[in-house]
Amino acid sequence: MTAPAARYLVVVPVPFWPLPDGRAALESAFAEHLVQLLASLGPQVQTLEVVAPVMDAASYARSQSTLRVIDPKVERISCTGAYPAQTGTLQHLLGLPRLAARLWRAVSRAGFVHAGPSHLWRPFENLALAIGWLRRRTTIYITDIDHRESARMNLRTGAWSRGAYWRSRLVYQPWMSLQHHLARMLCSVLFLKGQALVRDYGRGRAHVHYLLDCAHHAELVIDAARLEARCRRMANAAAPLRVCYFGRLVPYKGIDRMLAAVAAARRAGAAVTFDVFGAGEAEADLRRVATELGIADGVHFHGALPYGRPLFDALDGCDLLLAAPLREDTPRSAIDAQALGMGVLAFDTYYYRELAALGAGVQTVPWPDTPALTQALQKLARDRAELIRLARAGVTFARDNTQELWLQRRAACTPGIAPSAGV
Repeated sequence: MTAPAARYLVVVPVPFWPLPDGRAALESAFAEHLVQLLASLGPQVQTLEVVAPVMDAASYARSQSTLRVIDPKVERISCTGAYPAQTGTLQHLLGLPRLAARLWRAVSRAGFVHAGPSHLWRPFENLALAIGWLRRRTTIYITDIDHRESARMNLRTGAWSRGAYWRSRLVYQPWMSLQHHLARMLCSVLFLKGQALVRDYGRGRAHVHYLLDCAHHAELVIDAARLEARCRRMANAAAPLRVCYFGRLVPYKGIDRMLAAVAAARRAGAAVTFDVFGAGEAEADLRRVATELGIADGVHFHGALPYGRPLFDALDGCDLLLAAPLREDTPRSAIDAQALGMGVLAFDTYYYRELAALGAGVQTVPWPDTPALTQALQKLARDRAELIRLARAGVTFARDNTQELWLQRRAACTPGIAPSAGV
């Protein structure tokens, strides 16, 4: 599988906005990840190409503040449109021949093809990997979530009907499982986010590796002096416990459960405030819920900020990250928070259980037990020693798991790559 060209192809369903001069606007954390990914790949790879859906003008206008512009002349990263992001399922299926031709040309320009599993009715990444295998390219298969419990969780919370649950169990989950097995048999290297995925699908194969998908850089990890100052501040039990959430404001993130837990803790006498950073379809409903719960004065909505120093500076005064996902979720915000010197209080979905087992600064409560979340909040508002213990453990974990370190590990496991030492 010798690379005919020093180009690395990334095929992902993350939409971008093309600018007239050849530049492209992408979600800021993803754009920064691409820059770091290219830097990690060493001298064998000179350029990186992203093939992805093209967002519509309305989506671009809504999300412009959180996007970063990539210039191929500067970053050596170019973006190629695959199809309009708003394409319906039938239109997408009818357009597969044209999409396959576009992917064939993209693979012909590359030596490495990086993609993940596809939705059954949108076999976008599947096509890229299949073409990469046919053309004897190095194929890199990455999946960042273990969905196997999501159907049960969606049924339990009422998000899905029984019909949707059984469709997932009988059709979509077997399809996802089949993709993992085929990738193990056909792809050059696999990176799976979750030790259970590696155990169940890797079956001990040397080319199947565990992945921890981190976004933060080493320079974003809080230094020793600032950590000590933060710990002194958090030790003051007379000061309110300032909890936060940052990310997309969408229903499955369980932010309404966080609001309910904060409200109950405040009614019980705990001094707790809640800062929400992000934007999304649920924002108006969440503001209404905060008002109905009588805690609007203690909840602050800050809007979305681009990833990196602006976001980290805005979060600096917060003490604890809340996570209450209503289905399986693997947000990078957990380790971002730890890099800032915050502990994490979360429902015990597999991702947070795994982080806790790895010694990160994570405390879990049973999913989806909002009263348990409330009790844990009350306890941490009183027990500042435990809050500080979580913060210190989190910083140690974040320092040992920066994006640079994980990209170096990924590059070292990829056939044909000599990792760059200067990531």
